[in-house]
Amino acid sequence: MTSEEEPSEKSQTNKMSFIKQSTPTPTSNGSLVFYINAMGLCACYDLQGGQKWIRIIETAEEEVHFTSSPIFVGDKIIVSWGCLIALDANDGRTLWKAADAKSTYGTPVIANIGDEPVAVTPSGDIVRLVDGEILCSGQFKSSYTTPLIEGKFVYVIDIKARAMELPAKAEKGMVLKELWVTSLSGEFMASPIYRDGLIYTIETKHSRLHTIDAKTGEVLTVTKAVDEVTKKEKTESGVKIGGLARAWYAYGSPVTTRRNALFFDDAGNTAVLELGRKYQLTRVNKLEDGCAGTPFFIGDKIIIRGSKSVYCIGEKP
Repeated sequence: MTSEEEPSEKSQTNKMSFIKQSTPTPTSNGSLVFYINAMGLCACYDLQGGQKWIRIIETAEEEVHFTSSPIFVGDKIIVSWGCLIALDANDGRTLWKAADAKSTYGTPVIANIGDEPVAVTPSGDIVRLVDGEILCSGQFKSSYTTPLIEGKFVYVIDIKARAMELPAKAEKGMVLKELWVTSLSGEFMASPIYRDGLIYTIETKHSRLHTIDAKTGEVLTVTKAVDEVTKKEKTESGVKIGGLARAWYAYGSPVTTRRNALFFDDAGNTAVLELGRKYQLTRVNKLEDGCAGTPFFIGDKIIIRGSKSVYCIGEKP
């Protein structure tokens, strides 16, 4: 295309699709804030908004699909961008690149195996944080959700839910011990949470609660239904959460308080459930703005990002 030619409507649409892809959640270590978008443009700021550095990461082949959020680990920023990369938080330099650590839509999680800090990716790769060496690969796969680490156990929620045990020592070629595998119904994008021996998660499109016994893999919330073909009664995993709409995608992961678990749909509904082995709905709240991500708590206040505004909800001073 020459300088005089106007870009086509298709090229403009493709350009706009990249601009809109700012799905990754910014992260902070308390003194710095790091941001990355789907173009690979990333930048670091202090808490007063002063830019510390800015750069482009050019590694991913499918930038439009990039959704994984970055993680601060000490003076490193871990980014899953085509592969797993560690950046120096102070100047943005690439410290190491684990080129064979495969990316998915989900975010890696940081864990310790013995005294060794590692990153566990949704693709089942375990990467040593000190130098980026891949210790093992393909132990499991989660398309969208972040692996859940609780002590020495790894829980993965997908259409096949799994529990695995981390080895006692971080070494090359190590293998995770599989404890159980459970089949689930539906699609899962919101990441799970763990409380008191139970795993809670929400099915993406039908807003169905799945409560799973972390020790056995038993799904405690199930629904009786009639098979449309055989007309026989069948059991499906999950229970529809009252007050939540059928979602295009329920991206927001559940969060917990001391007594309750909060679940969200993309229409702005929040269902408050009591923690425990049975489905017990307490109340439903509504924000007209919708809910665009996972809320979080600061003290006794909850911060919710809507499609147009950010809300702080709590008791007035």
